Amino acid sequence: MFEIIEIFYMFGIFLLFCVAPLNAFNIKTNNLYFNLIINLNLLLLFSLLPLQMSKYAIYILFFLFFFGIKNYYSFKGKLKIDKSRTVLIFLSFIIISIQVASQLELGWDAKWFWHIKSLFYSQDNTFLELSNYIYNDFHPHLGSFLWAFFRGFSINGHEYIGRLFYVFYYIISIHFISNNIFKNKIENTILYLFLIVFTQNYVFFSGLQEILIFTTLVFISKFILIFINEKKLIYLFLITLCLNLLIWFKAEGIAYASMCFLIINLNLKIKMRFRIIFNLLILSFVLFKSLIYKFFQIKINDQPYYLEYVLNLDLETIIYKLYNILLYLSYYSLKNIILFIVPIIIILNYKNIFKDEYLRLIFTFFTLNIIFIFSAYMFREMEVVFALKTTIDRIVLSSSGFYLVFLIIQIKKYLKI
Repeated sequence: MFEIIEIFYMFGIFLLFCVAPLNAFNIKTNNLYFNLIINLNLLLLFSLLPLQMSKYAIYILFFLFFFGIKNYYSFKGKLKIDKSRTVLIFLSFIIISIQVASQLELGWDAKWFWHIKSLFYSQDNTFLELSNYIYNDFHPHLGSFLWAFFRGFSINGHEYIGRLFYVFYYIISIHFISNNIFKNKIENTILYLFLIVFTQNYVFFSGLQEILIFTTLVFISKFILIFINEKKLIYLFLITLCLNLLIWFKAEGIAYASMCFLIINLNLKIKMRFRIIFNLLILSFVLFKSLIYKFFQIKINDQPYYLEYVLNLDLETIIYKLYNILLYLSYYSLKNIILFIVPIIIILNYKNIFKDEYLRLIFTFFTLNIIFIFSAYMFREMEVVFALKTTIDRIVLSSSGFYLVFLIIQIKKYLKI
């Protein structure tokens, strides 16, 4: 019973990261989601400072609480809260969180890498100590930092409490893309529940970082769609902040961030001033990470990819790898279904690829995504079947987040709702 109460309490803490510093009580804005992305970027900066987490975590909470209250009272007279939707988000968070609390089994990578990295911060170490961890070079640290940061607010110090933020982040993203799709609230609610049931799995919240990539790509795809419709610089700015999160969540995040960077530059109609600002921001984020890694003597990506290995690949090995990559990708695309449906929709709408800005963008991302998946296994110095069996399902999950908004739009189009 006490653990359920603690889950309730953590929902309130997570919610603080959505209601401040911008006023999230104005229903005409997307500040609820803006705040979450902005605050995650601020937490990234704190994770790099030579400060012990226990020295600043509570002050961040007080800051958000103060501005949250201020925002509430400044908009109190005009406040219109969709109570049924709020209750729905709360209940879905509680249900998934109870599932996480009742199973507790960590994923393999989480058990041997991500949880250990989170313990560095939980034990009041800083990024300096973490940079000396022998397995730190394989992946960035932000997901582990968030795990430790929110675990610090647990009354009993349960590790899974930190992982509940992954649940919250995921649920808010699903709410973001399912809200106001249809005019009828009941239809929006059905869509929200369908997406939760369709995409949710305990494994995603077992400490693995793929759900963070998935969720961030959901946000990016929605912000891109809004930008296409409104052409406002603020949405490009939010996209750059999301891309910054990607490169600090996982090594593959660099690939997904690069894909998003390319599709935006190649496909979107952007004012030259906006394009320059967008590109400069992205380059500055990449440069910032490179400088941080250089200062702490961390390899950007200590993965088993070597030019010598690539140059010495023989035809038989190439065919063997291509066959198995295609086989496993097809199987896990059918299991995930999202990556299976997208190319079918693209083929059915092939005449509009060069006419529709959003469809062209999806097509480009999908093409780059498939190239990335094949390249990741083709050029990796590891037995390909073993590598595919242990990772392809998570790679398919990660990238599928980008297509959810597209699929919703297509479903609405074909149902003519």
